[in-house]
Amino acid sequence: MLPRKLRRLVKRVQASRDRTSLPPHPGPGYRAVLKALFDTGRYQTYLEIGSATGGTLALATGSVIAVDPQFRLTRNVMPGKAALHAFQTTSDAFFAEQDPSALFMGRPLDLVFLDGMHLFEFLLRDFINTERVSHPGTLILMHDGLPLNAAMTSRQIKKDGRRRDRYYEWWTGDVWKILPILAEHRPDLSVACLDAPPTGLIAVTGLDPASTVLADRYEQTVAGLTEQTLDDDGIRALHRRHPPRPAATALADLGHAIGVPQGG
Repeated sequence: MLPRKLRRLVKRVQASRDRTSLPPHPGPGYRAVLKALFDTGRYQTYLEIGSATGGTLALATGSVIAVDPQFRLTRNVMPGKAALHAFQTTSDAFFAEQDPSALFMGRPLDLVFLDGMHLFEFLLRDFINTERVSHPGTLILMHDGLPLNAAMTSRQIKKDGRRRDRYYEWWTGDVWKILPILAEHRPDLSVACLDAPPTGLIAVTGLDPASTVLADRYEQTVAGLTEQTLDDDGIRALHRRHPPRPAATALADLGHAIGVPQGG
């Protein structure tokens, strides 16, 4: 067997021949977008689902709630925060047991980043639960909704040595399905797709905490979409229907103007 470094080099050479996947998103990275939002000073309460090693959590300012079933923090995430409430549990358990507005002393959510389990039914529940404790001007950002090829959208992480695409280690799961769900069932929301690497951001505002449409249709929606998959032509169709836009322009159109994000 070839040494590991040589195997990786061979795979990179093979991946460089990928002509099927879409090119990388061209904008500043999703963390740069989040930082630009915090830099405005307008977001005093922040909820994050899926903190992992703390790369995005470290950027947050104000009063913060972080939820993750297993935190693996590799950095000091406290600087810049007035308070940090960390819940090592699932998002379903968090919303069942906690009231975010109470944790924020009666203040509603200003900014939310949803990056939990990469299956659309989990993201849909997180969105439903988040909207209930939001206000119309809350901004919700959802990660990984604009995949660049079909292979990364499988519902299970696959250590597939046969993958030869340029993104062979990437996995978004099928959270892309939140886009057609919102388009069909919640056309009242303001939605924009941001060209933030690696796999895009979906921004939503104009929320209605009283809406029960998604909750009422949850079982039917999940049953109808669980088996739906995308091939590479389907990925291109998804990007045509929901075209990614420069983050600064798209957020300004949503009423959440930022400076031009810097860095990756």
